[in-house]
Parts: sequence; C-alpha cells; structure tokens
Amino acid sequence: MKQLVFGWAIVCLLAAQSVEVAAAPPPLFPLAQVKRGQQGYGLTTFAGSTPEKFSIEVVSVMHNFLPKMDIILLKSSDPKLAVSGFWRGMSGSPIFVDNKLMCAFSYGFQFNKVAFGGCTPIAYMLEEGFVTPRGTGVGAVDGPGISRSPTAAMGRLEFGQQMLATATSAPIAAASPAAPSPARPTVEGYYASVPLSISGASDGAFAYLQDALAPYNVTPMRAGGGGGTGSETGPTAFTMGGPISVIMIRGDMSAAGTGTVSYIDGDRVLAFGHPMFQSGEAYAPVATAEVHAVVAAASFPFVLASPQREIGALLQDRQSMIMADTRFRSAMLPVGIEISLPASGGKRLTKTFNVEVMQDPSMTASLAAAATVSALELYVPDIGDVVLKIESTLQLRGLPPLTFVDWTYSATGAADALIAFRALRLISPLMRNPFIKVPIAGLSIKASVEFSSEASEIYDMRVSGGMLIAGEKNWVEVLSRGKYDKLYTDRVAVEIPAHLAGSQIALEVLPGGRVAPDVPAPADAASLYAFLRGFVPGTQLVVNISSPTEGATLDGIVVRDLPASVADKLAPLTSTRALAPFRSVYRSTAPSPRPMMGSAALLLRVAPRR
Repeated sequence: MKQLVFGWAIVCLLAAQSVEVAAAPPPLFPLAQVKRGQQGYGLTTFAGSTPEKFSIEVVSVMHNFLPKMDIILLKSSDPKLAVSGFWRGMSGSPIFVDNKLMCAFSYGFQFNKVAFGGCTPIAYMLEEGFVTPRGTGVGAVDGPGISRSPTAAMGRLEFGQQMLATATSAPIAAASPAAPSPARPTVEGYYASVPLSISGASDGAFAYLQDALAPYNVTPMRAGGGGGTGSETGPTAFTMGGPISVIMIRGDMSAAGTGTVSYIDGDRVLAFGHPMFQSGEAYAPVATAEVHAVVAAASFPFVLASPQREIGALLQDRQSMIMADTRFRSAMLPVGIEISLPASGGKRLTKTFNVEVMQDPSMTASLAAAATVSALELYVPDIGDVVLKIESTLQLRGLPPLTFVDWTYSATGAADALIAFRALRLISPLMRNPFIKVPIAGLSIKASVEFSSEASEIYDMRVSGGMLIAGEKNWVEVLSRGKYDKLYTDRVAVEIPAHLAGSQIALEVLPGGRVAPDVPAPADAASLYAFLRGFVPGTQLVVNISSPTEGATLDGIVVRDLPASVADKLAPLTSTRALAPFRSVYRSTAPSPRPMMGSAALLLRVAPRR
C-alpha cells in the first residue's frame, strides 16, 4: 500500500486490495421515455447489508423541481413497504424500469398513508458525479486525475479582521469566518434528509450536534454500536442498493450519515440522490454499513444503521448526489481529550476520551466540540460549581504546536464551560486562512477539574494613590465579586511609559482569556503564526493601556504612535487592502488568583514623573 501526502491529508492509494470484482454499470432508462403507469422495481436494504427488491409504479414527472433538475414521482404497493413507506436512509435506492436504471429514490413526504415519493433521474447524477475534483480542500485526497490548482480562501485584510474578532468571541459556532450553510428544504411536509447515526454521545453532545447541523440536510438519530474504529467486518465492496455511510466522527463516539448506493462504475460510486451538505468538493471516509432496523415513525420513518468497513473516500457532495471513490482514503483529525479529577486522599484521577473527526472548515470544530461535551458529561456529570483549567494544543505539521491555556468557572457543570477552549475556536480560521496551507495533525485537550465556586466577576478598578505617574511602577486595584457576594481586591503592577506623561489614556482590566494578541491582524504566514502565539494565558489578569495616538500597519509591519499629522495623511488610504489603523497597547499582567469574568475601564490623565 503506497502512501501519498498532499495538503491537509495523508492518503493511501491502494496498489492491491482484496475486493470483489465490480460488475459493469447497468443500462440506463432515459428520462424522456418516462411515463405515468410504468412498472418497475427498486433495490434497497431492509436489514443487514444485502439489498432486496421492491415494486414501484411511475406516477408523474415534476419539471424543474430543483434548479434545472426534474424528479420522477413514484408510489409502491409492495407489502415490504406497507407499514413504513419510504424512509430516511433509503435515499439513493436505484429504481429500474425494463431492467434499466431510471433514477435514485431521494425525496419523501411526511405523514404519507401510502409509499409515495420522488427519485432523481440518473442522468443528473452522472453529470454532477464525475466532475474531476480540484484536490485542494481540507482533507483532500490525492491520486490519478486530481489536479492541484490553488484556490483563494478569502481576502487577506478581511481574514485578518475576522481573526481578531475570533480571538475574543464566545460561542464556538460563531467564532470562525464560516461560509454560509445551505438551507434545509422548507417545503411543507417534504424531506430529503440523511439520518446521522450517533453512538457514544451524551445527551448534551447529541443536542449540540442537533443545533450545529440544523442548517444542513442531516438529521441526528440515536443509534448505538457504531464505533467506526476501523472495523474489519462487513462487505468489502459497495453494492447497488446496499448501504453506504459517510463517517464524520469515529472512536469513543461516532457519527455517520447513511444512505443507499445508486450507481457503480469501477471505483466510483454515486449515492443518496440528493446532497448531504451540498458543499461541492468534500472529503470524508466512506464505509459499508449494517442496517439494524427501519423505524416506522408516523411523521417520517428512518433507518437505524452502523458503519462497518472503511473502503473509500467521499469526493463530491452536490445537488443530485454524493460521489465516493474506493481508490482513496481521506484522513481524519485525531482528537484526544484528557480529564483530571480530584480523588480521595488528595490524589488525582485521569480519564481519557479519543475520537477522530472529519476534516472540514465548517464542521471540524463543531464535531470536536461535541466529542468534548460528551467526555465532560461522562466524567464530570455534576450540575454545580466547577472550575476548569484547560490546556488545548493544536499539533501542526511543519510548525511548532500551538498551545492555549484557559481558566473558567461554571455554576451549571463542566460541559457549559466549553466556550473557553480557544483551540476549538481557532480551528476553522486556521483551515480557511489565505496565507499558508496549515495541516492540523491533531488536537489534544487537557482539562483539570476542581469542584469549587472560587471565581469572581470584575465590576470596578481603581488606581492606588488616585493617579498614574509616568515612568514609575503604579498599582491598579481590581475589584471583583464572587458567589454569595464575596468581595475580592487584587493588585496588578503597571508600568507607564515616560512619553505618555500628560496624556489621557484608557485603562482596562480583563482576564487573559478575553485578550487579543497585541500584534496586527495577520497579513502573511509569519504574522499569522505570530498572532496565534501571542495569546495571553487565561490564568493571567491583564491591564491594558491604550495609547492616545494611533499607529498603522502595512503588510503586517507596525508603525506605532504616529504624530497626528501623519495619521491624518494616511487616513484616506486606510481602505486599501494592505494598510490598516493600529492602536498601540501597553500591557501589564499578573497571575490571576481565581477564574475571573467581566472587565472594567477608566479614563485617566498621566502625571509627569516626580
């Protein structure tokens, strides 16, 4: 087995593998010849991994059902479908008329009293499915026929500004410059959703995935037994009408979207008959699967299935289908979670939780976050006061690792402190950055837990002696309030530069976890890495002094404290892509005695040195 390395992924091109010999593609039934009342059959998997036939009848053709795409309406009176009707997970089931492949079942309607739905004509799937991938995305595979032309992620200045916003944003889901998500179909009663079989997930992790995947064509379902850790069981090849799973998470927790194989031509496989995320070129492992059962729910029936043997990689995700290729493998991102808990006798107990997640700029952070929630709820289920000290590390290929230290408190359990994990918030911006291909090799999270309410919120600050003196050490007192109105006063030593004498300055105190690096917005590979290494540990208490004068950055080079006349001269040019304003910050830090939240600010005039 020959290994090829490209971009963000390590891909294995199999020189030899024991697989079943694929049959020739079936003959096709043209859309132009489809008529009401035609009889035929479909292939799908009711249980296990072996497809079975079911009878169908053509009802009609709906033109332009989706942009430039017709669908064929079908019904079935087959006894096998009498109770359930068509179900989620059946999408992709090939439909034949006169023993020729006509379409792939793809659309259903809620609360049907009979088996009724729509299927995607095979011509659309063939047209979209065999587009040659560019091979440039995160997790991209490499191999014959895949080009390597560069693509632009986003404008440099735009990225830099969003990176600054990301540094101090709270919710992980909103912390990255994410692309718009394709909307889930909204036609009343109509669905074309992929059932996402989830196992090993806590209730909070399951709810988190429901929210994160709400914009997409994916519906999370509880389905145990799908660890997906490289199973050697199950079929060694895909079969038309057999199940296919797209693996998003595997390990101690798993998540896999399951549908049905529609068409096979050598190594290439078309499935689903509709998109999963409609993200175009996309990469993830694909596997054969086992169907446990079809749940005949009243609103919409669905399949319970688990992934089995990984035998290919997803390459395309488009309006009419997904396409996989069995020649390739798509690497996943390893995520290791280690939780340290207090134990009897003053000892510590260490628990671990390990998964691999799909590499995708819009998905990876959310999938890793869901696994982290599951680990925290498993090992720290207490709904009460908890203090978490978190060390999260991004392993990068070709660069030193990036480690972030956060310290946070939650009154409602450890899982609610998830927003503090800065490495999670920075995964998407790193994957999207326009300066350098940064292959993330792994993510490790170490969380040390204390069951304590020793935390406080900053509500005010004051200066010892009532004034700041230039060129001398000054003491700033930080006033904060803890649980049950316990009051704290902490002190931070602040040095005031001599040239600020007589100036009015803004003084701000805040915890290190809310402080952006004191460097310009990234403008190239070097400044991106400097930005990422410039984060202040969350265990620090920070006092920022904002200079009264403004500077500027040009292509990542900082010119601080420009004279007002020069700043005014440059101002008309600040709309260019390279030049941007930059306000200098003088920073003083001290170890934080406890997790802190909030901030406080003062405007003061600096007295000259005595």
